[in-house]
Amino acid sequence: MNVTSTVLLNPDPGVIVRLIDTVVSTPWPEDPNKFDAYFASIGCTPGPLFEHKDDLPESAHGALLMPEVSMEDGSCASLAGKLYDLGFFFYPGTQHSRVLAGPAFETIRERLTDAYGKATDETDHGQGNRSASWEVKETSIDLYAHVNLAPVLQLGLSHRDLTLLHDKLFIEKRGY
Repeated sequence: MNVTSTVLLNPDPGVIVRLIDTVVSTPWPEDPNKFDAYFASIGCTPGPLFEHKDDLPESAHGALLMPEVSMEDGSCASLAGKLYDLGFFFYPGTQHSRVLAGPAFETIRERLTDAYGKATDETDHGQGNRSASWEVKETSIDLYAHVNLAPVLQLGLSHRDLTLLHDKLFIEKRGY
């Protein structure tokens, strides 16, 4: 059953799948001077930078916008001038309008499975909340359907090796 036939999703899940395909097929930029061109190539524009007080001094975080796409929130992160993380939130709802995140998740999950094979991890968290992850080339893809309290579809795209390095350095800094 095509879930989009009963629920109109904005943006169309195909827009999100194309974003994922573009990120997977494009090398992650390793120079801050190339970030704007990279963001443009994936349909985004950078927003303001913001600080994470507990993060590493060599890391930077900023907002991402998708001017042509209905989106709740977007963000990016870099470490030592290398982009390693993109985060997006689509289909925001309220506790009484849970109809978007679930069908969007299912449609996108099916398309990613067709394109990249079975998810490396897929979990049903109960009450409609679900997640799925793929590892494709140097990119980790994490898709979440949050349907309780504040429904939203969350998409995380990250450079696998740089994310591991960031996490290692962060843990060392915090002394865990």
